Amino acid sequence: MRVPLTLTLLVLLLNTSTGSYTRRRNIIPLSELSLFDFIQQGFHFLYNTLDLDPEAYLNAHEIIEYNDFPVEIHHVTTDDGYILEVYRISGRNRFDTSEPSALPRSPVILWPEVAFPPSMYVSNIRNESLAFILADAGFDVWLGSWRGTEFSRKHHTINPDSDEFWKFSLDEFGRYDVADTVRYVYNLTGKKVVTMGEGYGGLSVMLGLISRQEINPMINLNIGMSPVATMNKSFNNNVQPLFNLDVPAVLDLTKRLGVVRAGLKDPIFAKFFGGLLAKSVPSEIGTKLMIAGMGKFGSGCFNHSRVNVFIAQAPFEFSVPLFIHIAEGFMTNVVRQYDWGEEENLRRHGTAKPQEYDFKKISSNYLLLRTFNDLVKNKVDSDELRSRLPDSHDFYFVPEKNWHHMSYMFSTGGKAAVYDYLIDYIRNLESGKPYRNIEL
Repeated sequence: MRVPLTLTLLVLLLNTSTGSYTRRRNIIPLSELSLFDFIQQGFHFLYNTLDLDPEAYLNAHEIIEYNDFPVEIHHVTTDDGYILEVYRISGRNRFDTSEPSALPRSPVILWPEVAFPPSMYVSNIRNESLAFILADAGFDVWLGSWRGTEFSRKHHTINPDSDEFWKFSLDEFGRYDVADTVRYVYNLTGKKVVTMGEGYGGLSVMLGLISRQEINPMINLNIGMSPVATMNKSFNNNVQPLFNLDVPAVLDLTKRLGVVRAGLKDPIFAKFFGGLLAKSVPSEIGTKLMIAGMGKFGSGCFNHSRVNVFIAQAPFEFSVPLFIHIAEGFMTNVVRQYDWGEEENLRRHGTAKPQEYDFKKISSNYLLLRTFNDLVKNKVDSDELRSRLPDSHDFYFVPEKNWHHMSYMFSTGGKAAVYDYLIDYIRNLESGKPYRNIEL
């Protein structure tokens, strides 16, 4: 679908005729309107004109409001100065008339896949989004945010447009983003929290528990939704052609060149054209692109009706060291700190060489999930991760055979497949009942 130049010009003309613009529910006089706001208003108009799904263009805060849930915006300042925007769904759907649970409302922090925005947990339809299902069940839901995502690009002293801002890896996600958010929620609510992390987001939570062990007592339960620690066996067949291109040499060259940032700088343009592409591409093709390499077969119960929303909410800019860290992990089958070079390692890690993470240091309760139709995390690597964890952890094999690695965010049928079980598990824990270790 092509957007005529005349239509774009019309949008700009219409913008000049408006006297004010609403930014985050605040009326901004036209005289104070920035170029960024001006372009954003134009894209809002284009979305309506082209009949694109409005939720594709909304951020997490706006999607939550759009679905009639109460929402709060909080800002977590990490110990290394990054300012993260996190969202709290502070109650059930406004039109929910069912009897609320009498049990305490445990705070639950949801962590998406790394580099993804927190909106991924509310980007599915109302009755399929994990965050909304948990809120309706009576939990105090928080959406965690990674540094570098759209509304977490602030720092007390570092310019977000500088290379220095983007020098972070999985280490910083765990040590600061996870740990400082857990501490913030725990101090604010006065209650032990439950954390849920998907994929490498789940691994980042683990790294936070290892590197900042003081947060373990603040957590009642960690739930790892197919967390990825090693991928040596899982991706061996899929990425073998890349190894023939000498990936280690490419990664080493990237480090030497000092490349730290990649992708599209402006999320407004990225979201618009991502949504427009999804609208133009048949849903079957969009589905295949979205789940490429995620599942062994089928579509993983993928929600075809939300392809344009999923694509528009996907990350379009990222830290290069972060993805080098991930790539090195699945090539070596070792989970260690990122190697910045001896001098920088001493400053960041306290040692000249990066150290391997010891998962046995995790002392909080842990529930590990895995899906059957998962190419990212197969049984061999899943069992390998379990061998690293303390013996007290629990394990659940999602019974829905079509679910793949990203189904926790993108698929239908999640309530019956896994979410009801998780809610029941947390409730049992709150009531002091023993764990249920389920192997299917």
